[in-house]
Amino acid sequence: MYAALPEQIREIDRIAAERGLTPLCLMGRAGRAVAREVVRRVRWGGRVLIAAGGGNNGGDGYAAAQYLSRLGMRVSVWDVFGTGQRTSEGQYYRRAAQEAGAVFVEGPESGVRYDAVVDAVFGVGYHQPLPPPAIVVADTLASLAGLRIAVDVPMGVDPGTGTVSPHACRADVTIVLTCMKPGLMAYPGRGFCGEFITEDLEIPLDVIAPQCGMNLYILTDREAGALLPARAPDAHKGDCGRVFLRCGSRAYRGAALLAAAAAVRCGAGFVTLAAPQEVIGHAVGALPEVLYSPVDSDECEEMRGRETLVRKTAGQSAVLVGCGCGVSPGLRTLVTDLLVTPGCPLVLDADALNVLARVPGGAAACLAEAQRQVILTPHPVEFSRLSGLAVDQIAADRLGCALDFARQSHAVVLLKGPATVIAAPDGKAYLNPTGNEGMAKAGSGDALAGMLAAFCAQGCEPVHAAALAAYVHGRAGELLSRTCSVYGVRPRDLSDEAARVLASLPRF
Repeated sequence: MYAALPEQIREIDRIAAERGLTPLCLMGRAGRAVAREVVRRVRWGGRVLIAAGGGNNGGDGYAAAQYLSRLGMRVSVWDVFGTGQRTSEGQYYRRAAQEAGAVFVEGPESGVRYDAVVDAVFGVGYHQPLPPPAIVVADTLASLAGLRIAVDVPMGVDPGTGTVSPHACRADVTIVLTCMKPGLMAYPGRGFCGEFITEDLEIPLDVIAPQCGMNLYILTDREAGALLPARAPDAHKGDCGRVFLRCGSRAYRGAALLAAAAAVRCGAGFVTLAAPQEVIGHAVGALPEVLYSPVDSDECEEMRGRETLVRKTAGQSAVLVGCGCGVSPGLRTLVTDLLVTPGCPLVLDADALNVLARVPGGAAACLAEAQRQVILTPHPVEFSRLSGLAVDQIAADRLGCALDFARQSHAVVLLKGPATVIAAPDGKAYLNPTGNEGMAKAGSGDALAGMLAAFCAQGCEPVHAAALAAYVHGRAGELLSRTCSVYGVRPRDLSDEAARVLASLPRF
């Protein structure tokens, strides 16, 4: 599914009109989508309040009022700014709603409890800050009970960045029209949207795709299934990729196990773990499927040991370095040696990112000279060290910051956190729609890194492998939360649940 900024949506609408999909037609389709969702969730004959603004979003609300009135709902329409409609299409549907029996009111009716409240005030036309009249409207809507449905964008949420007004309206359901908006996926805006229902308004893909200039996507189950590496019925283990992990240390033994288990569960034919003997002794009983390659010490300080590790990666399909390694000069030298050695894709996580942030000349310049494809998996603090940006700057524009660094470094950036961002050097990006607060535990990122390495090893393009891993990892966390609660999710369970997620994805 594509995502688009407000200016891109306006261009899509313009081109659609040239193709014969007039604003009147699109407004009608949007109204039907809203009405369909209200009818699905509200008892027949229920009371619905539609708060309508003066632009196209308000017109969508009028169209919904027309259809709901015809279907037997008791509909009240509030022209929130008292000025009616600016567009001829909105005026058409305002008359149609009146003729269908909708009642126009000057505000919420005293003593009436609405079953649903529809926010059709701004949509993508919102720009911060909310003007004083809109603050009054937003506060009034917030005081009402009933199911809250937002048309395209909840009032007070910036559709481009996800920043919110202090008076923003929370929705239980947001009906997203045409394309997803980046601000709806980014926190804090995501927290005001509730459940997403997407409606493409039947606009052809060849109208939408060319306007989404930075190729911004959001995966669905169907699209994630299409990214899964194909596996022939007569495949053997050598056909399914070889993952080499340099993970773990005396202090952080579990990280290596979590990453290796995830790589096995997500389909890698061979998984080799290079780690200190203390880690291997702990892992071998739990993961008999894994091959083990002892290293001399946590630090890998001896040059001979580093050279041996680099040579061992030569026949691999993907290499993962960093989970639980601990920061050391030896690890930094290993990472830089791997970067200048041609070979398979290299996933850098955790401590590998921390040592990379300290290289002379900066991480981006070092990565730009890499002789292999590199995928970075930082959380915001690690990304701050890599990029030199403040954490607050990153939080204000996660997508833009990730894309900028991907272009500078020529690496794929998987910026973890709520609404994980995956950015490629060519400007392609994904916003991950899965995951929840139950995954906020040490070890979750190690499992994600192992999944990513497994998908790379099986032939996925690095940006696709990162998007697929984030999607499966997040969906596994969501499913575990249903049975264990958001408090009881264990990172060790993510790999097993990920295997069930893979089994459920549609395949072509």
